[in-house]
This record gives sequence, structure tokens and C-alpha cells, in this order.
Amino acid sequence: MTRTRALVRAAGCIVWRYGSNEPEVLLVHRPGWKDWTFPKGKLIRGESPIPAAVREVEEETGLRVWLGPRLRDDHYTISSGQPKVVSYWCAQPPRKADVTRYRPNSEIDKVEWFSLTKARRMLTYSRDVELLGELGLSAYDSSVLLVVRHVDARKRKGWHGEDQERPLSAQGRREAERLADVLAAYGVTRVVTSDAVRCVETMLHYLNRHSAKVALEPWLSEERFKPKRLAKVAARALTSEKRMAICTHRPVLPALCGALGIEETALSTGGMIVIHRANGKVLSVEKPE
Repeated sequence: MTRTRALVRAAGCIVWRYGSNEPEVLLVHRPGWKDWTFPKGKLIRGESPIPAAVREVEEETGLRVWLGPRLRDDHYTISSGQPKVVSYWCAQPPRKADVTRYRPNSEIDKVEWFSLTKARRMLTYSRDVELLGELGLSAYDSSVLLVVRHVDARKRKGWHGEDQERPLSAQGRREAERLADVLAAYGVTRVVTSDAVRCVETMLHYLNRHSAKVALEPWLSEERFKPKRLAKVAARALTSEKRMAICTHRPVLPALCGALGIEETALSTGGMIVIHRANGKVLSVEKPE
């Protein structure tokens, strides 16, 4: 009987910045493998790919990046015979990102910026060259807008106060902590949320840990949302260049999707839609696993 080898999950990024003539990407050199590749690494037990991608880039380059559009997964078999899948994202570093302070080690001994043209020559693996080609096809220079459904709240039947005041459940608080890691990976700097307690508490875990502006928006709540008011909220979100997250309720999602000009998407509690936009236009839409 043949045993199925366990799948190895990993995540990484094509980190880019504007160059003088064309974008530049960040490559790492691994002395053990004698190769040039993109920063990436295995997921920690219980970790999701989105925060893992950011963590691995920071560990291998010293830079804390913000995710952009997702690229295709890379599938191959490693030397042990196990199948491996690496999830990749476009990512940007902070302005004036400095990798000269990176300390070489036995795993990564060089971290360098290369123009796209030179990077194609430097990359060791053809699959990495193919992945680099996807960068130009993506909305890599867009800004992210996340549409989030609040995490699990206490059940209506067991809550005797106003529904607007219904808080998160114990499960919801754990979900909000995990969601905070995802919001951090996208570098969210502005949060717009329904003023219902369960929505505010969904975003509060992130807001308590990171510097971001927040606005409570009654037109995103179940009780008070009105299509015309919601359309104005959506229009402001689309034209903003900030990395933004909007938190609302399941009954409001169809109208919000319509106002944003995207296909209606069902979300479970804590689920989200990732929109990449520029100049007030939606360039691409994703729904993370």
C-alpha cells in the first residue's frame, strides 16, 4: 500500500519597488542551495498563508512588507518526495527600505534589489522566472480595500439587550485575533466599520495593536443602512488611496458589493473580500481561502 506523502505548505512574496526605468524586485541568495530566489518559507503549525508570507519576508530580508495582489501558487516536489505548494503575493516595503543592515547567515547570505530585466537573468529556477512574469500582469501598484464580515457574535436568542449592542462570542474573540494578523499583513491604515458592537469589536483587536484611523459608520449597520448613504461610503472607499478595511454585516454585503461595483460574494463570519483599486476603479478582486 502506497502512503500519501504529506503536503508541505509555504508562502512568500515578490517584493517590489519603483526603479529609475522599471520596477525592481528583491531576491535572496541561499548559500546552501547556491541559488537566487524570492523570499519564502514554510508555514508554522496553525498559521495561515497570508501572515506567513509577511513573516517569512521579514525573517529572510529584515523588511516588514504589505501585501498586494495574490499571484499563482507554485507546485513542485521537494527532495524528500513530498509535494510542496508555495502561495505568493506581490508586496511592497516601506519607503526608503534599507536592506544594507541585513546580517548574512547560513540560510540567506545576500539580499539585493535587481531590475526586472536583471532579475530574470539572476533567478535560478525557471518557475521563478515565470512567476516574475505574472508581476507585470497583476495590479501590483494598486492599493488594497478589504470588505470584512464581522466575526462570530453571541446568538440573538441568548442576548436580551438591543441587537446593536450584541457582543462577540468567545469563538469570535479568537477569530478577531487571527483576523488582526491578516489586516496587519495588508498594512491597513484606515478602518471604516458599522457602529454595531460586534463589528467594532471585530476590528478592535487590530486597532489596539496597530496605528490606524477608525470611523464608525451607521450606514453600514443592519438597522440603519440606506442604499444612497451606503453608495457614498463605497465611493469614498474606492477613491481613497489608503489601505482600508470596511467591516459590516451579512445582510448589508449585497448592497455594499453592488455599490463597489463587484460581484456579490457570500462570506462566512470573519470572511473577507480583497479588492485592489487605483484611481477610483476596481482592478482585481480576490476571496482568500
